[in-house]
Amino acid sequence: MDQRKSQNDLLDDLVSGGAITEEQAAAIARAPRWSLSVRELFSYLAAIVISVGVLQIVGVALSDASQSAVAAVLYVAAIASYLIRSKIPMTTVIRERLIEVLEMVSVASASVATGLLLDMANLRSEWSVSIISAVVICWSLFRLQKTQFAATLLLSAAVPAFVVSLSAGINTRGQVLLGLAMALSGAGLIYVGMRDIGAAFVPRAAGSAYVVIGSIILSRIDGIGTFVPLVFGAVLFIVGSQKLETELLMAGTVGVVVGIVMCVARWVHSNFLQGIVVTACGVLMLLALSAQVRRAANRPKLDVPAA
Repeated sequence: MDQRKSQNDLLDDLVSGGAITEEQAAAIARAPRWSLSVRELFSYLAAIVISVGVLQIVGVALSDASQSAVAAVLYVAAIASYLIRSKIPMTTVIRERLIEVLEMVSVASASVATGLLLDMANLRSEWSVSIISAVVICWSLFRLQKTQFAATLLLSAAVPAFVVSLSAGINTRGQVLLGLAMALSGAGLIYVGMRDIGAAFVPRAAGSAYVVIGSIILSRIDGIGTFVPLVFGAVLFIVGSQKLETELLMAGTVGVVVGIVMCVARWVHSNFLQGIVVTACGVLMLLALSAQVRRAANRPKLDVPAA
C-alpha cells in the first residue's frame, strides 16, 4: 500500500506543476484549520452562560414535578430547538454552527425525555440506553453528510453508550463480548472517519480509543488474550502510518507499548529483566525499520521512457 501524501508533498507538487506559487503554498501550509472570530467566541461563551442559568431555573421549577412533566418539558424543548434551527437562514458560518448546536440540543433533549418515559415503563436502564443510543446512531448516520460536526459528535458519543449498555443487557460472557463490541465499533468509527465528512478526526480519534480499550479488555482472555493489544495496536499503527492519521498513530503506539509490556510481564518476572526485554524490543523494531529502508533504497528502479 502506497503511503498517503502529506499536505506539504501535495503543495510541493502544485508548486512544481505551476498551479500555485511558493508564497501561496507557504500561506496555505501556515493557515489554521479553523478560524473563529473573537465575536463568535464571545457568542459561544455567552450561550454557555445563558444555558447554565436556564438549566438552573428549569431545574428549580421542575424539582417537585413528576417524571412525565419533566419529559413533556424536554420534548417541548427538543421540538422548539428543531423548529428554531429550521428557521435560521444559513447566511454566515456562525449561523451554520448555531444551527448544528441547536440540532444537538434537540437530539439530547429528546433522548433524555425518552429515557424518562422508558424508566416510567419499568424498562431496565441497559435496554433504555441501548434503544435511545441506537436511534441516535441512526440519526447521526443519516445526517453525517449534511452537518459539519453535530452528527460526528453525536455518533462518537452514542456508539460507546450503545455498546456498553447492550453488552450489559445481554450479559453473555461479559468481558469478551464487551471487548469485541468495543473493538468492532471502534473500527466502524475509524472507517466513518476516513470518509469525506465534517470533523472527521472526531470519529477517528474516538474509534481508535475504543479499539485500544477493547483490546485491553480482551487481554483478560486466558491464553492468546495477552497478544491482543499488541496485534490491534500494530494494525492501528500500520494503517495510521499509511494514511498519515495522527489519531491512529497515537492509539497504535499506546496499543503496541501496552501489548509489549503485558507480554513481557507475563513471561519475565524480574522487573530489571522486563526493562531489558522491552528495550530490546524497541531496538529490534528500529533495526527492522533500518533494514527495510536500506532495501528500498537499493531496489533497482525501472527506467521509464520519456513520452
